[in-house]
This record gives sequence, structure tokens and C-alpha cells, in this order.
Amino acid sequence: MEGNEFETLKERHVLVTGGGSGLGAAICNLLSREGARLAVADIDESRAGATVARLTERGGQAVAL
Repeated sequence: MEGNEFETLKERHVLVTGGGSGLGAAICNLLSREGARLAVADIDESRAGATVARLTERGGQAVAL
């Protein structure tokens, strides 16, 4: 595959469930690096908030749900 396979994610809105830790947080990191705007949902709201804080510190756009 040539080029950036995630190019279509720039400025797209993406909801990630379970984004407060583990695989969900890793997916949030990847999507954010590729320019997606994230809504991070987790059963533990403080974990979702922590993921959002990390993403926004790195210049990403995200909100916790």
C-alpha cells in the first residue's frame, strides 16, 4: 500500500469506547496522531479524562464521555 493509509482520518470525528486504558487508549493515541477528533468513552470517567489529557497535551483534539 502506498501513501498514508490513515489519510482519510484527518479531521474526522471518531468515538472510541473503552478508550480509558489498554487497547482502547492505544487506539486513541493512533487515531489522534493521524488527525482524528476523538470522543473517548469509558465506564471509568476519570480514565477517559486521563486519556483525553494525554492526547490534548500532544496537540490532539478529544473530549471525554
